[in-house]
Amino acid sequence: MTRRPSQSLEFDAILDEHRHLRDLVRLIQLGVLHPRPTAGVVRRLLDELDVALRSHFEHEERDGYLHDAISVEPRLSCLANRLFQEHADFLAAMDALRQLGARASETGDWAEFAGAYAGFCRRFDEHETAENRLVQDAMNRDMQAED
Repeated sequence: MTRRPSQSLEFDAILDEHRHLRDLVRLIQLGVLHPRPTAGVVRRLLDELDVALRSHFEHEERDGYLHDAISVEPRLSCLANRLFQEHADFLAAMDALRQLGARASETGDWAEFAGAYAGFCRRFDEHETAENRLVQDAMNRDMQAED
């Protein structure tokens, strides 16, 4: 997976997307942990996270860095396909979270949303860790092949 300049730019763009997603996830966590969450802010951040996730997943699925990893190490394709399939699950979870957020903003009770969001965060962290591990495995394999 010796990276050409264009691959480097692609990889940097994905890393920037990951940082942006992590920032949004943390901002929502902070907003919900506040004793009196500001419903409008949390809902706006959820909308922003939803748009960012959709864009990020599309970017990954459309010849993103996971495809580069698979081209170097085809045995990783099963894991990559599982990760791609999880994207739909995350988007469905975002729809459910947005509904819970709307309900919480009406009732003022954020407990159900906070629990569901904590589960989403845990799964998302696991997903991103698995993606990063897959790419690292492919890069290590590529570096070994060059030696």
